[in-house]
Amino acid sequence: MKKIQIITIFAFLSATSHALIWEKTITSYPDGAKKQVEVYHHEIKLNEILFSPKGDTILFKDYFWCTLPFGKWKKYSKNNIVSDSGSFIIGEKESYFIDKKIKGKYCEYYHNGKIKIKTYFKNRFITDEWKSFYENGNVELIGLPENANSFINWVGYDTLGTMLFANKVVDKYEYHWTYDNNGNPKYERIYKDGRRIIYRCYYDNLRIEEEILSPVDTLWMFTYYHSNGIINHLKTEINEHEQGKSISYYENGGIKSTGSMNGFQFAGLWTWYYDNGKIQKQIDFDSLGGLNGRYVEYYRNGKIKTDAHFSQKMLDKDFKEYDEEGKITRLIKCPAQSRLYNFSIGRSGPDKIQLIIKKSEK
Repeated sequence: MKKIQIITIFAFLSATSHALIWEKTITSYPDGAKKQVEVYHHEIKLNEILFSPKGDTILFKDYFWCTLPFGKWKKYSKNNIVSDSGSFIIGEKESYFIDKKIKGKYCEYYHNGKIKIKTYFKNRFITDEWKSFYENGNVELIGLPENANSFINWVGYDTLGTMLFANKVVDKYEYHWTYDNNGNPKYERIYKDGRRIIYRCYYDNLRIEEEILSPVDTLWMFTYYHSNGIINHLKTEINEHEQGKSISYYENGGIKSTGSMNGFQFAGLWTWYYDNGKIQKQIDFDSLGGLNGRYVEYYRNGKIKTDAHFSQKMLDKDFKEYDEEGKITRLIKCPAQSRLYNFSIGRSGPDKIQLIIKKSEK
């Protein structure tokens, strides 16, 4: 039976394509019967055919079923092939061809008989809802075609039915959502003309954790939030380099730090605050992040902790450190001792700044 079926297939393909169609046996059963066969059109792989041990069942996997019209098929089942009516059933797939164009219902099935994919076509284009299913019967994907040439409206679920993601197109905008295991939104992305213009990440309480806006291709504006909804940090990147104003906030809304960035380097005057609103430190930087101007630190009670002044990274007045009572605990005289030390800034974030003082090796 399987030999008759294969001969019929290739007779039909040869008659309709007028080109070289050939097969390649991939695996065979112990008795030598074909188990898995690949079918080629010249060097292009068209499909795979899987035979049962008895040869009375054929499973089919198409690669170009939508773009290489081979004519009208009626039925391709266990035992026969009949052409010219428009219906086409192949083991785990069912579709319809009319006037050499796929049309009507299209289904794929699991080996257990449950539906795997279901949709409808008209003139080779999907015209109705696309659904794919898990083997347990739950929906995996739902898609809606935007038009004859666009099919990017999707909703995806896990095997238990919890929504994982959703994509939608409205005019020139594409909306993409990703959900957590509880079905709550986790990520949101909005594109215009293929370019991402908005990105959002959400906390478990559904408040925004991070938002990135990109009004033009080279500009990205970042807003980070605390879990209570208060802004945590504001910054801007141009051509992937942080530029301009940068501000961070405490959870109570008070300013934590404020200043400007130049390509990921501190620039100009930066000021840090305690959560009680009092100044913690003020530092002047040059355009490359070097110390250039005042360096002052304060205790929470407002008294000075460190007082210094720099010019092009070099100390240009006496360096003084104080205890909370106002007594000097460290003094580096300028210029007599200043050249004995090197001063730099260490940081692990916009709000974690430390003055590093090392003795010069000279």
